[in-house]
Amino acid sequence: MRRAASRSLPARACGFTLIELIIFIVITGVLIAGLGAVFSTMKGGADPGRLTQATQIAQERMELILGRRRAVGFAAFTDPCPASPLCTPAPSGYAVAATIVTGWNANPNYRVITVSVTETATGNTVATLTSVVSAIY
Repeated sequence: MRRAASRSLPARACGFTLIELIIFIVITGVLIAGLGAVFSTMKGGADPGRLTQATQIAQERMELILGRRRAVGFAAFTDPCPASPLCTPAPSGYAVAATIVTGWNANPNYRVITVSVTETATGNTVATLTSVVSAIY
């Protein structure tokens, strides 16, 4: 009896139609092409090793500037590297720029220090550190 009942099932219950299979293949192909485009753009993104090295370079310069502030005081501190031969130059392929701006929110008791590291080959800024320093310890 069981066999007789299974023969009475409609043909649709046995599997997929050719049109459903083609639609599935097209949708899957579009999704795979989209993922391939995403992964190919990620390949050209920032390299973690370069990011780490650039951040280390920026941190070293920031520490030198903050050390200068501790040594000479708030009123006289500057970036020691442009004038001092004691500063280690940036590794090849990188350039370091530091700016010290007096005043933060129109208050002259603060200075904003920004250190940026750029790749010399591309000119892209890889790492930027910003610190706010006050006249009061």
